[in-house]
Amino acid sequence: GSAVKGASNIVGYETGALKIGEKRSDYCIKLKNLEAKCSYKNLGVLDDLTALKYSSNSYQYQTAIKLGEGNYKYNKNLKLKDNTLEIYRKIFNEFGLGVKTEIDLLESSGFVGNQNKPELILDFSVGQYDTYTPIQFNQYINTIANGGNRLKPQLLKGYYINNNFI
Repeated sequence: GSAVKGASNIVGYETGALKIGEKRSDYCIKLKNLEAKCSYKNLGVLDDLTALKYSSNSYQYQTAIKLGEGNYKYNKNLKLKDNTLEIYRKIFNEFGLGVKTEIDLLESSGFVGNQNKPELILDFSVGQYDTYTPIQFNQYINTIANGGNRLKPQLLKGYYINNNFI
């Protein structure tokens, strides 16, 4: 799941919910009637790249709250804009996450959750709500490696050795 945090950062950059180099404190997010959502340990103050390096959940939760124009208060209900999850999914889809890759195989789109609750949007931002196929993750990684250019994956049908097709 945490592999999508790079895409979550890009959601933040593209929407203005995150600035390059922005520093944030890593703390648990506690919503009313739910267990606290935390990073695996308190990571202190982090910038965007360090948050990715150490896989900070809190950093991504804060981006989701800012994107959704939420007003977070400890142990209170959280309201986010209705289109927050839609914005995340649209940008994730641009990387090949949550959509068919058009590979020349029978494939699935993965699981797409159907609830738009704030706590699930926070989960989505760290890769814990929707699920993706291995080929979608491959396309996502390759899209980042190709400077944002998403390519259709293809299977190797053979190769040549000494001018002989194998």
